[in-house]
Amino acid sequence: MKVNLDTLTIGKSEEVVEEQFLRFPDEADSDKLLLSGSVTLDNTAAGVLISGKVKITTETDCSNCLELFELNYDADVEIFIDRVATQEDVSQSDWVICQQRGVVDISESLRDVAMLSRPQRIVCDEECNGFCVQCGKNLNKQSCDCKTEDVDPRWDALP
Repeated sequence: MKVNLDTLTIGKSEEVVEEQFLRFPDEADSDKLLLSGSVTLDNTAAGVLISGKVKITTETDCSNCLELFELNYDADVEIFIDRVATQEDVSQSDWVICQQRGVVDISESLRDVAMLSRPQRIVCDEECNGFCVQCGKNLNKQSCDCKTEDVDPRWDALP
């Protein structure tokens, strides 16, 4: 998404966001992230605040059963384009862009938002059983006859 600071009207405006990124830009076969939604651009003399909520859709592997599935999650966007400060005035922050005029490409910042909002534990279903630890069968597709060992009763006292 590109924001033209020279033609952006003062005040608030809405923009529709439709971006597609590679999860790892340096790898051609990387997962694709589709980011969609709308953001509010609040333009003042000091800068432009870009905020909103976007939806991210990607195909990824389940952490339990390794099956490919479509993952959907939301991300909050808050990026500030500062027209007054210089890059030396701002601490190392990806969320503040220093630029007075011209076109600002915020695509990289949107990709960062999508990656940082990605769930840590990704499962295809809350009820996913994963693999049997003894025989390796996918327990979502078939059951197995492996014996499950009883847990040592001394562990029961732990919370």
